[in-house]
Amino acid sequence: MFINDQFSKISHRSGFSRGFYKLVRIFVLVVYLLYTLGLPTMPVYAQPYPLMVTVNPVNSGIVTLDPDTGDYAAGTDVTLTPIPDPGYAFSGWAGTNVGDLVDNGDGTWSINMDATKTLTANFIDVTTVQADTTLTGSALNAFTLTFPDTIPLDFETAGYRINTRISLGELLPEGSTMDITKSVNEAEPQIFEDILIPNELTFWWTDLFGDAEPPSFTEESYSGTVEEYSITNIEHEGMPLSIDETVKIETIISNDNFKEETLVKLAETYKLERVVNPEASGSVTVSPVLEIYEEGTELLITASPAVGYQFVEWTVDIDSVMDATAESTTISMSGDFSITANFERDMFSRNVDEGGGYTIEAAPTDIDLDSTTVAENQTAGTLVGAFSTT
Repeated sequence: MFINDQFSKISHRSGFSRGFYKLVRIFVLVVYLLYTLGLPTMPVYAQPYPLMVTVNPVNSGIVTLDPDTGDYAAGTDVTLTPIPDPGYAFSGWAGTNVGDLVDNGDGTWSINMDATKTLTANFIDVTTVQADTTLTGSALNAFTLTFPDTIPLDFETAGYRINTRISLGELLPEGSTMDITKSVNEAEPQIFEDILIPNELTFWWTDLFGDAEPPSFTEESYSGTVEEYSITNIEHEGMPLSIDETVKIETIISNDNFKEETLVKLAETYKLERVVNPEASGSVTVSPVLEIYEEGTELLITASPAVGYQFVEWTVDIDSVMDATAESTTISMSGDFSITANFERDMFSRNVDEGGGYTIEAAPTDIDLDSTTVAENQTAGTLVGAFSTT
């Protein structure tokens, strides 16, 4: 800054008027004050921030963003939803800004875009466990859990626990009890008597034992383990109970208190419903014949028409039937399925000769089979229609 005398001398030497230099002095003073007080001297615009999300390992799942705009205005809240591919389970977040995530409690997370954010969604490969784990069961009689020789360390790191979900086909009377026998690796069995059955259609194994904590799913506890269970003496007020409907038993792991959106099924049993359309037009046989089937079981299904009918096709609620038009084909169990064998009446042409005899031939495809025509003399001609040979 110049003092007044210095500024005056400079103005005289330069030939500029005093008024001009007075304006310059005022401008310099204003700039100095703005700089000293920290006030803005030019407009400030908020820049957009990118949200960079990666998946680990590659091709193990996706993360959806809502809204999904690429770059975000400052202050925008973004909802992230991790979705694992088949054979994977979401195990948690990593990355520079993992501490900024807010768990919404429904399988989604939120983050506020007040800066550039970087995140990684981690997924665990569970195909090994799913492929090698078996679970079978018939009503509540007996079932076996066989675990693979190796349990990936990622399950323990991500805090996964294991439980069994039991779904009854019918509601048992309140106060019903049962005895449970459990054996691990063919060791001396444990016997639990008069265990109270929850008065619900679906319950967890740990519900049978009060406040029992689901155990951690670790290599030490479960690698190569074979657990055998037998459930007997199902009673109500001292009277034996019979369970006539199929019971589904699912072994499940979760790393978040078994919330529905965090469940990973290690093994599952399924039921197959068989339907004939129309009724009494034929039958369906299945091999092997079981009440419930393990996941991936391949079944041979065969449609047998009743007299006067012919098989048309299978209709199902899935796409795992090998050949929908073959009387015998296979189906792979990956859910609770219903299969329908569709039949139709055999269509014939009945040719009557003058002597009262007749021959039967297949009806032409262009004839209206919903109508019946008879020759005028009723003794010779052709009767076209649908009829049974019985």
